[in-house]
Amino acid sequence: MKDMKGQMTVGLMVALLGALVIGFVVITMETFSPAAAPMIGFEEPQIATTTSVVQAADATSPASPPSPSSPRPRATVSVPEHPDFRLCTANDLTGMADWQGATGALAGTLRVTDSASSACSLSHDDYMQIMSGDQVLPVGQIADGSVNSYTDLQPRDSVSLRFVWYNWCDGALQAPASVRLILPLGGGYLQVPVIDSNGTPLSDAPACGSPQTYSSLAIWQ
Repeated sequence: MKDMKGQMTVGLMVALLGALVIGFVVITMETFSPAAAPMIGFEEPQIATTTSVVQAADATSPASPPSPSSPRPRATVSVPEHPDFRLCTANDLTGMADWQGATGALAGTLRVTDSASSACSLSHDDYMQIMSGDQVLPVGQIADGSVNSYTDLQPRDSVSLRFVWYNWCDGALQAPASVRLILPLGGGYLQVPVIDSNGTPLSDAPACGSPQTYSSLAIWQ
């Protein structure tokens, strides 16, 4: 009788110990399962969606013009006196202008010459307008970042100002075109007809790429 009671006691203890072991295993598995444990030190890789390309301009070609994506008229900026020469005025200068088609835009050149008897400095903080006859066309100039810089001109020296006119949606020009270069600090303006290589006045305009966007002009040297 005593042996039977001892066997029952031992069996009960073994069953209880087994239950405790199984419960510990279940709790351990739940605590350290991959679903429950946080991922430490891991981030989803970021994929670049844009690429930046830098292109060097060669010595014989002008720098690329500014993008016309957000054109706006430039503000008037006061230009300090040049330390060496006086600033050029319209009375010192003569010019020739031309343009040609460039993938829907018009790419042009205004060649400015110091026709005076003394040297002067042409400010880069100038403003260009497109004219049709006597009418100033509503074209906004894109800022070119060259404020407070100059080109020094001796008598008969010339410099070429390059420009691109984009996005004209107001119909054909009613009169031959010209460009008007407005000089800062009361220097007046130089107005030059746009002609082709044969001297024929031009009256073409850029293609209309977007009626909701400004017509714009980028100018640089």
